[in-house]
Amino acid sequence: GRCAGAVTELRRALAALPGHREARLGLAGCLAGTGREQEARELLTAMAAADPGDAEPLAALGGMALRAGDAAEAARQLRLALKIRPDHMRSILAMASMLEAAGKGSEASAFYARAAEVDPGRVEAWMGMGWNQFRLGRHEAALKALRRARELAPGAAELDAAVGDVLAAMGRAAEARAAYEEALRSDSSSPSALYGMGVLELRSGAAARASDLLARAVALRPGQPSWREDLARALAAQGRYGAAAEELERYLASGAAPAGRRDAIRREAAAWRARGG
Repeated sequence: GRCAGAVTELRRALAALPGHREARLGLAGCLAGTGREQEARELLTAMAAADPGDAEPLAALGGMALRAGDAAEAARQLRLALKIRPDHMRSILAMASMLEAAGKGSEASAFYARAAEVDPGRVEAWMGMGWNQFRLGRHEAALKALRRARELAPGAAELDAAVGDVLAAMGRAAEARAAYEEALRSDSSSPSALYGMGVLELRSGAAARASDLLARAVALRPGQPSWREDLARALAAQGRYGAAAEELERYLASGAAPAGRRDAIRREAAAWRARGG
């Protein structure tokens, strides 16, 4: 992670071996990592021109464009990389992720399927496929993919929690609980497992237990503001209306609440605030 020092060492390596591919790729990555994107882009472009059969510089250019928010340029570079090497895993997964982010879940599915075909042992391919299928509402397919990922990475708490999320969405609460418990045995601080278990407890009427789990999840992952709404409901179920109102107000302040629901959430927060407690 010490990119500034790596740049110095990689330049020394390239002074001795000017055409060393891995050193040039490493240098480009470290230049980008220290904010010198233009230098990185120029180096990668030169590499791509010098060896039109090398997909890696194009994939790296695609990744840089994606991080800069230029989806069109990212897609162009990644498709060029895949034209050269249809089995280039980095480009396949980047395309899948980009399409997913653009709301093109069905198109992303084909890339996740391709990733699993190219490397059936690649955990990221199966996990990406699982979440993709889940978002498309294909719960059985999601469960199958996530269980395959879990087989490849046993003991990974986030995968156990993901399986729990799908089972919970399918109404299989007992199996979901078992999956969350497995996740928490592996990592007692897994935010996803704490949140999932908290929601299950809330639905079962165990409000105190739910608020404890959900508060821990929110503290560990404050970048998930929507979790505050569930925490608010658990607090309100205990009669802790003031604290519940605060959580809803924090959720609204984050800007993450759906536009169509903000007025309703605001009214609910005001009603709870008025009740106090």
